[in-house]
Amino acid sequence: MAQGLVEAVRTLPIDRYGRTLAVTVSAGTAIQRLPCVLDALISEADAALYAAKSAGRDRVLAADNKISAEVAAGRAVA
Repeated sequence: MAQGLVEAVRTLPIDRYGRTLAVTVSAGTAIQRLPCVLDALISEADAALYAAKSAGRDRVLAADNKISAEVAAGRAVA
């Protein structure tokens, strides 16, 4: 779903002031684990978002074990 949004925005023509603007989207996703701690889930998705931007933008990255461990240790960028 997130990748579809990235691709849709990338191909959406946005004309302003006689110019066509290129717009990109970066997204971070996370998988809910049980027991679910909402703050941790949001922090993991947020950390994945920052990783997507750092990796070159216009992409989707999912929180992996490294990101989850950094969030749990309080070291994630948020």
